Amino acid sequence: RLSERGHNGIIARLQLFEYFLSYDPYSFWSFKAAMVGTVSIVWPMTTHTKEEWVRSIYIGPFLVEKKLPLVVPGVAYGWAPEEIKHARDTMHELRPLLLMFNEWAANTTVGRFARDCDRWHRGETRQLEGGVLARCFYPDQFEAVQAQ
Repeated sequence: RLSERGHNGIIARLQLFEYFLSYDPYSFWSFKAAMVGTVSIVWPMTTHTKEEWVRSIYIGPFLVEKKLPLVVPGVAYGWAPEEIKHARDTMHELRPLLLMFNEWAANTTVGRFARDCDRWHRGETRQLEGGVLARCFYPDQFEAVQAQ
């Protein structure tokens, strides 16, 4: 079982395979697989185009704010031959992109979060700078819970 091998064991195991397929579009394992040289494929969501998926993952806001292409290096969104080629051809670009993201996140999003917490505490819930409430993504479920 992979979970019994620990992180390094899982990484070593990933390197044995040509492809890594994730059914979880938000798993960091897709990124890790690409960084160790495995062609990483995310099973596409029926509700999201590739661009919508990229915008919804944790590096999406960074890509948008920095006006970078809305693509994830080293990761294919589905099985199309051009996606697999993209994943193979751009694996080497993923780690540097994630390092840039980490710097941006530390210098930008922490401050946004702190200001949003302050706004929330003061009751200013409509003017959040960096946060989005879960009910914005799933309004039907929140309305159903509130109606009970």
